[in-house]
Amino acid sequence: MDHQLGIGFKNTAGKWSGGGTRKVDLMATAERDGLISVWAYNRVNYRDYTRVCTYTTRVVGPTERRPMGVHSLLTKVTKAKPVIFKDPRKCNAYTSGTFIKKTGKNATVSGGVDLGVVNVSAQSGFNSSSSITWVVHKKTWLRGNSPLGWVDGALRIAEAHKY
Repeated sequence: MDHQLGIGFKNTAGKWSGGGTRKVDLMATAERDGLISVWAYNRVNYRDYTRVCTYTTRVVGPTERRPMGVHSLLTKVTKAKPVIFKDPRKCNAYTSGTFIKKTGKNATVSGGVDLGVVNVSAQSGFNSSSSITWVVHKKTWLRGNSPLGWVDGALRIAEAHKY
């Protein structure tokens, strides 16, 4: 999973604003069972960089608060409104089993990061090494985004519904 995270920028007058983005690759994975229609949060490490000129006198320039890496994964989970695919041609009923989808694009989520002094942009999406797993314990509809079915569908998103 890749994160595109905002950079905070403080000008020499001390005013903070958004100032670009930086890609941070997650160098770890996390799994959590039983999550349905939720937002999952990760904790990110930020660091301040200040430009200082010292040729003749010490002049402090602007400061950037940049994302450096990921502190921890799945630190918070909150409820989200589910996406509902209503086309019955995209559904199959299953009574049990484990189903894994490893190919296709996934949803990209945009939001924000509160740096304490300014809120900056954040975007997260799944890369080619990501997969999604459904573990079915009772009769469930598994739907994809395409009449081709959840396996051949272009997206790596799907949903499970009570049968």
